[in-house]
Amino acid sequence: MSETEDSQESIVGSKEKAPTALEDVLRNAVVVIPDVFYFARLSAPPPELPNVIAFSVDTELVYDSFFDDFGPLNIAKVYRYCEKVKRLLTNAALAAKSPSDQKVLHYSSQTDDRKFVNGAWLVGAYTILKLGKSPEEAYALLQTVSAKELIGFRDASCGPSTYNLSLKDCLVGLYKAVQCEFFTYDKFNLQEYEHYERVENGDFNWITPKFLAFCGPHQRTRLEGYPVHAPEEYFKYFKEHNISTIVRLNSPQYAAERFTAAGFDHQDLIFPDGTSPNEAILHAFLNIAETAKGGLAIHCKAGLGRTGTLIAAYLMKHNGFSPSEAIAWVRIVRPGSVIGQQQHYLEAVKNSLWARAPTEAPAGTPATEVAAAPMTLTTITESTETRDLVTGVTTVSEVTTIVESSPSAGLSDTSLSDVEQSAAGVTQGDVLNAKKAMRDKARPERCQTRSMGKNTVGDTTVPTKRKVVKKKKLKTR
Repeated sequence: MSETEDSQESIVGSKEKAPTALEDVLRNAVVVIPDVFYFARLSAPPPELPNVIAFSVDTELVYDSFFDDFGPLNIAKVYRYCEKVKRLLTNAALAAKSPSDQKVLHYSSQTDDRKFVNGAWLVGAYTILKLGKSPEEAYALLQTVSAKELIGFRDASCGPSTYNLSLKDCLVGLYKAVQCEFFTYDKFNLQEYEHYERVENGDFNWITPKFLAFCGPHQRTRLEGYPVHAPEEYFKYFKEHNISTIVRLNSPQYAAERFTAAGFDHQDLIFPDGTSPNEAILHAFLNIAETAKGGLAIHCKAGLGRTGTLIAAYLMKHNGFSPSEAIAWVRIVRPGSVIGQQQHYLEAVKNSLWARAPTEAPAGTPATEVAAAPMTLTTITESTETRDLVTGVTTVSEVTTIVESSPSAGLSDTSLSDVEQSAAGVTQGDVLNAKKAMRDKARPERCQTRSMGKNTVGDTTVPTKRKVVKKKKLKTR
């Protein structure tokens, strides 16, 4: 061989080996499980490869929005994702000739930031729930998969977003919920969650083992553009799940005696739709929650804004959640919760709530409250509002009393009918309820439905002819 040929062979031999198709696909992916599970942001589906199981859930696990909100995907979809990954990893292991022979790749949109951050949320939740990662580890991993900064989630209001809920907030909220045993993966009942979250089946979700958030009942079970339920529809489930106390935050649409006659404690803490509680209402709620004999079922009109805000405040005081972490967890289990200025309200009261966290107490004894302020309870209507100049939060001037002096006391089934709606037109809660009902009707494949139980009161007949009602101006009450 000539000297020239030797030189050419040396040059050829020194060239870098061209990447394989597999290496090219995984080049920008992050490693979720070494040699097995990867996550990538791609502009197009990867080519089919014999040793890669590639999948996307961008069009499979979709957030059900109210307005311009887009996530995070709820806990049922997190659970579905984890189960899907489990199946794919099992299939990959069965098909592998060696431990690292088969790969599983989850890819998400390069162009749609909203779909991608939801995909990242699913991967991060998987690493926390199934791999035992910390939220910091999960977030650090996900930050490396995209050249662009991960966008934050927003609330379910119809106006511009004024509060950014980050992916890390959601990961920490989930992690803390697991630590507090609000969620146990192996005990999660997917079918029950997806059944009862639907408007026609009760529209309720467990936020923690102590708190159930639900859409406000009505005097009769009937359809008003969306399904509504009489109090009796909830009795069986509530009693089976040790609910002792009902807390109503909106103007009466049913007589409280319907619940009290069935053995439930019923408390009214009424303040306007779309606003936040004042100091007296906040501490009245915390006191009720801290002294209740069993679980609490909390509702406003839609069971989202006012309801989610007070439950989030409890999590901040008793479980050390930050405002954003509490908002994140409540939305993960009940999407659409905590709306508009209610987000800023929680930021404004965080130091006060943390300062009043319970002191250490022996197991099985009630927690001692630190510097609990005395409260004077007086009756108000929902239209009484003030403006808090310090926090910029619309609040109520006074707090309503419990059942004895409640606006619904003494009202019969025939005398009470949709006070809030008839007096002031359509409220924010009405709009959210209607949006959710239309969304469920448009997506019947989400789950098989059945009635909460046989209705024994009220009129359940759907009228054949409906009166055309002019669109009313959206108001808050």
